[in-house]
Amino acid sequence: MLRAGAADGSVAQFRAVIEGVRFTGTQVGNRLAKILTGRKTFGSGSNRDTPVLELCHLTAMAAALGYDDRNARFRFFLDMDDEKRSSPAEARRVTPAAVRHRIEKRHTDRGWSRDDCELTERGMRAVYGSETHEVWFDRIPVLMAFFEFLIGIDDATFFAEMDDLLQTMITPPVTLRGIKDASNRLAARMRLWRRSNIAWATHEERFDKIAPYLSERGPEGNWVIDDEAIFGFWVLHSNAEKKPIREYATVFEAFVNLSKVMRAAEAAEAGSDARRLGTDFEAGDIDVADDIGPMSGEWETPLAIFDHPDLKSIRFFKGDSERAPIERLMQYGPDAQRLARAFLRLESFAPTQNVISNAIRFKRGKAIISNSVACVGTASYQAYQEDMERVLEHIRRLQLAVVHVLRRDVDDDVYAPISEDSRAAFQDLRRKGFDDDDPDEDRRDAFRMAANALPSVAGQLRGLLEQISDLEKDERDLALIFNEDVSLFSKQFRAIYGDRQ
Repeated sequence: MLRAGAADGSVAQFRAVIEGVRFTGTQVGNRLAKILTGRKTFGSGSNRDTPVLELCHLTAMAAALGYDDRNARFRFFLDMDDEKRSSPAEARRVTPAAVRHRIEKRHTDRGWSRDDCELTERGMRAVYGSETHEVWFDRIPVLMAFFEFLIGIDDATFFAEMDDLLQTMITPPVTLRGIKDASNRLAARMRLWRRSNIAWATHEERFDKIAPYLSERGPEGNWVIDDEAIFGFWVLHSNAEKKPIREYATVFEAFVNLSKVMRAAEAAEAGSDARRLGTDFEAGDIDVADDIGPMSGEWETPLAIFDHPDLKSIRFFKGDSERAPIERLMQYGPDAQRLARAFLRLESFAPTQNVISNAIRFKRGKAIISNSVACVGTASYQAYQEDMERVLEHIRRLQLAVVHVLRRDVDDDVYAPISEDSRAAFQDLRRKGFDDDDPDEDRRDAFRMAANALPSVAGQLRGLLEQISDLEKDERDLALIFNEDVSLFSKQFRAIYGDRQ
């Protein structure tokens, strides 16, 4: 649950179920976690809604044994019959053997109320025309735990709706269509719950493709998220026959989102004093390319503060030349540094791919498509590096100018050594908002907000530039790296768009 990015309240509810006397010491925890997080067993082709359908079939079969109203249904799912066993706790434990004993005894005592149900060696079976559905005894404990969890979701507000659905479903005549309708309604609600409470589920379509790829690619199944993992996944899926992911930008963002979910999960596990809760994503370790050090909290772009109404009246950035070039860097923050080459590819080749897509969409001619497929006109990594250095110099002068405006807030021994540079930086910024170096208190507050954000902007720029410099190792300069990537991307663009040229 934690590694899937489950919300705190959902984790607490999950614990209340699996750590209670009914399920302690059983294997229900891992199995329930997979149901709740919507995890599939890779390669099995299983459907994440299947457990909901199983629960509905179990409810219908239990009704045929006399558990056919709310109170009886609660007894079946939540209260194991108190047999004479070694202890009260043992009497309440939900195990396949206990479930089997209880159901067989109930069948002996009462029989079936429907002719289409029967006991089998492994469980209970119902026949609906040409279709047969069976629920096994060893599957029933986790379905009971699932029921217990469901009645508590959304602060138990879903309970009444769920109970009405199940009661309608078991009202005679019980039909396969009625069971499927109830299952579809419950599954839809479960999907909404996952999107609100499980971080993985928010991006599950992408993550469900990335997860097996990383497991197959990594040593001993361990996940390694690095520049080449991102590029390799894009090559594999950008020209796939079924549901291709054509845009490199989409792939990069999906990997960053996965990294965020994994980091949040690891932080939650580190802060938990309990054992790992539920599924461990196939027990694979996750290694995100990391020269940057640990991140505390989740990253938010520091540029957002400059959209505050009080700051928008001060022209800290010129949109096209000073802010636009760093928007994506500030959006991804430390992840751009961790995945520096993948990020350079994003900044250079994603705009080229957009040109291709738009040229195809708006029928702008094959010449534009052919040139873009060949990456003619793609901005080089050197040009990007120079842009970042230019913007970093602007940030440095902005910081000096802001210090000049706020000089009364700064200790004299700190301000004195930079006073001349600070004053000069302010005077050189001949733009809106920098015409009065002794503004009123409201305007000074705006400069204070900027002063808090600018170091973060500068830090990300410096960090990325350092990572770019690190790419130029082993006597390989940035131009050579760029030319290699031009060859790689143009080859893949031809594979994706070749018939459009």
